[in-house]
Amino acid sequence: MIKKILPILATGAAVVGLALIPAVNASAVSYGNRVNNCYGERWNTDWNQDCDYPGASQAGTYQTEGACDYQADHYVTAYRSKGSTDEIDGADCTFSVSAVYTVFW
Repeated sequence: MIKKILPILATGAAVVGLALIPAVNASAVSYGNRVNNCYGERWNTDWNQDCDYPGASQAGTYQTEGACDYQADHYVTAYRSKGSTDEIDGADCTFSVSAVYTVFW
């Protein structure tokens, strides 16, 4: 009887283990460089431009590049006033976004 149950338990454990992997990967976030307290953040295909509290330390134009794999990169360019904490959504990449980079002028 035990010889019949063990293969079933082993198969069930493998299925449960595989089901958990996508949930862990989907919630991972990575951050790009910081410029005046603002930065890019990325997940799998989604990315944003954001500034932490107390917001942008200088008023001016911030541009964040989302480096997409296998397609043209996407950009968000926004004028931010000093203290801005708005989160600006970048256009999603079709396959994945491999990096985010922010510049200021």
